[in-house]
Amino acid sequence: MEIKKELSLIEKINNKNISTEELRQALGFSIEDTIFVSNLPYNVLSNELKELFNQHGRVKSVRIPVDMAGKPKSIALITFSNEKEAMKTILKSDIIEIAGKKLKI
Repeated sequence: MEIKKELSLIEKINNKNISTEELRQALGFSIEDTIFVSNLPYNVLSNELKELFNQHGRVKSVRIPVDMAGKPKSIALITFSNEKEAMKTILKSDIIEIAGKKLKI
């Protein structure tokens, strides 16, 4: 069932005529207000990231993808209340660290 859902999502995203709203619904977030973060410690929790990024803008949600074994990857999608909050965070990206690791935004 999960594979069918993922294939359907890929099909929707690959449609070149997809509207911004349809893309947002397919992905579950808006590209404008979401940032991609990498170089995370593997043991970081979503609530830790939310607390960290709330210092830079109002965070709506944090998603940490997992691999096939269910282990968290060292990446996250942070969705802010609006595009301005996300941009503010990107501008401060050179100073954001967690557990001694500088994050890549």
